[in-house]
Amino acid sequence: MRDLDKFNFLKEKFGDIHENYARDTLKLNIKNWAKFRYAINIGTPDHRSSVVCKQIKKSQVIWDAWEDLGKSHYQYITNLVYTNHCFQAYNETDLIYAFRNFYDLYYHAVNCIDALSRIIFILYQPNSIYAKNRKGIYKRKEVGLRHIKNTSYFKSRFQLLVDRFKITEIQTIRNNLSHGWRPTVIYVQGRKRGLGVDARIRYEKHVDWMDRKEQYNKRLLSEWLSDDYRNVEQFGKEVFEKCIQQIPIWEKQNDFKIYDDMMI
Repeated sequence: MRDLDKFNFLKEKFGDIHENYARDTLKLNIKNWAKFRYAINIGTPDHRSSVVCKQIKKSQVIWDAWEDLGKSHYQYITNLVYTNHCFQAYNETDLIYAFRNFYDLYYHAVNCIDALSRIIFILYQPNSIYAKNRKGIYKRKEVGLRHIKNTSYFKSRFQLLVDRFKITEIQTIRNNLSHGWRPTVIYVQGRKRGLGVDARIRYEKHVDWMDRKEQYNKRLLSEWLSDDYRNVEQFGKEVFEKCIQQIPIWEKQNDFKIYDDMMI
């Protein structure tokens, strides 16, 4: 009997270096991620074993969707580790290294967000297992937050989390760093000292260079990295908690169970 009330996060056996590193070395807030992993039985010792319901094994498309859940939850944990590394390694004594960590953190942070978006789509979107795009590719394989943010299930269950943890701002920063000019950065003097960044890149697209003499709303880059790492980590925690509760509903809608005797 798989009883999640008795799930022991610290005793769970992880077979991957990222998973063990996240829990045992970095001490990341991933209990709900691990609980979700346990609930869908991907990457666990029972994965692909006879414990998995035969209903999954006899349908290739259901098996494929089930593994997409696993791939997405694995993408989340690996990129959360990388995001944490960028935050921890940030050091303004080496400006090249500091800028690289700045760029890399938001790249990996949005990878976390996209992975969570695919999980949400698979579990909440009607017909998500079978839906294809015009090219015949399953939609669940290409989903990002922009594909689901206007759906009723997302607005009712996840929009408050997106707002609370500034997820749209994090995505806007990544898009500006990837597709626009490098933002204006100056050295801030005062009670707190360090590199300051043009705060417009959180809210506006295609932000241009600014004259260094101009006054603008600026924040220390070190604070941005710290706050936004925590935002992504907490967003993931909340999303996984909701998605765990959605698993039995998803199973019922698609007439199968991951475990015949599973308890949520």
